[in-house]
Amino acid sequence: MNPDVAGPSDVPSFKIKIPEDHESHDQSPPHAAASHDPLPDLEKYMKDLFEYAFFDKWDKMQPIVEKDPNSVRIPLTRLGDTALHVAANAGNRRFVEELLMFMRPEDVLIPNIEGMLPVHLAAALSLHPRIVRLLCSDDLLDKMDYKDIEKLFFMTISNDIFDVAIKLFEKRPRELTSARDGQQLTSLQMLARKPSKVLKRKLQSDIETGEPVGTGMRLLRSIWKKVTNQENEVINFELITQLFSDVIESGNDDFVKWCFGESSGILMNLKDSNGRNLMHLAFLYRRIKSITADFKNFNFIRYLLIAVDNEGNNVLHLAALLDPEFKSFSGLSAKFQMDKELSWFKDAERRVPPGLKSMKNKKGKTPVDVFFDEHRKLCDEIKKTCQRNSEFWNGCGNTCCYCSVCSCSDGSRWQGKK
Repeated sequence: MNPDVAGPSDVPSFKIKIPEDHESHDQSPPHAAASHDPLPDLEKYMKDLFEYAFFDKWDKMQPIVEKDPNSVRIPLTRLGDTALHVAANAGNRRFVEELLMFMRPEDVLIPNIEGMLPVHLAAALSLHPRIVRLLCSDDLLDKMDYKDIEKLFFMTISNDIFDVAIKLFEKRPRELTSARDGQQLTSLQMLARKPSKVLKRKLQSDIETGEPVGTGMRLLRSIWKKVTNQENEVINFELITQLFSDVIESGNDDFVKWCFGESSGILMNLKDSNGRNLMHLAFLYRRIKSITADFKNFNFIRYLLIAVDNEGNNVLHLAALLDPEFKSFSGLSAKFQMDKELSWFKDAERRVPPGLKSMKNKKGKTPVDVFFDEHRKLCDEIKKTCQRNSEFWNGCGNTCCYCSVCSCSDGSRWQGKK
């Protein structure tokens, strides 16, 4: 197995067309090569170059390159792939490393007819990160066109090659901060949607140097600082609000906490189109356990907790909403779902100021009212189950009480609400 091959990316999002085997590995020389017809063995020569690059036969390639330096620039496929394209795409790190010693930067930066550099092919599927690093030396990046840097930047983020993405960002921070990929996502949005465990991964060099955070998190922080510290520019609050909605939903609590300490003035004023602040979103997406515990020392958190959205809902009203996973068939019993929902809601109650429990929204509903309305169907299902299995009535008694008499931490009760 090639030691350079890693597992597939956790959450890929950058879409790009990768040539099929019959295209990129086509051994037929391109029509443009007709100008070399005086050379009787040109077709065999090109096939040999392709074979050596694809099958990692550097011992056979080396004497050719030494004798004919122009061989590194010859297109070997109908897509215009050079030997470096072929070797990089195949993941032949040693071959690439040796070949680079015979190439000028201009040769390394020759694109194929689809505009793909060798480094793009290496980065496209996250399989060859070491080759990507070889093809991203400072000298090469200084000569690389911005459009190629931007394309590579989004590919490395999509495929979790964060150390290279950091290097690219440091080269062109201003442009890459506002750039968008083919799906119109910024780099911040792409990173925000990745699982926390992916962003926290560390390279061996990070472990050896005692780096406190993973490369993905370092990149996310660097871009965030650039976004929030742009002098003489209006901060895009809509973009930042969407970003934090993605961050909170994906469970990147560490980044949320870091941002509160870094940019509390900005985050206090963030609201989405429904008038919901970051605490509303934290309760809505059920990300409160670690967040509220670590935010006790932030004085403005109470301000965010008691705020209401456009419909007059406080954080408990949002906590009372039915878990999205239960809105469709989940395969779980109604009793199990209700146990889980009640446990969640009571935990949310314990984390907010007492006055929020009796506060009514614009529809005149308290959080308890909203909880009952949201879970009415679940209660009905539990009742039906108990009625169908009357022999288990005693065992179901407590469960049915969820529907007929639901006791809340403030002492209120629902008595047979219709």
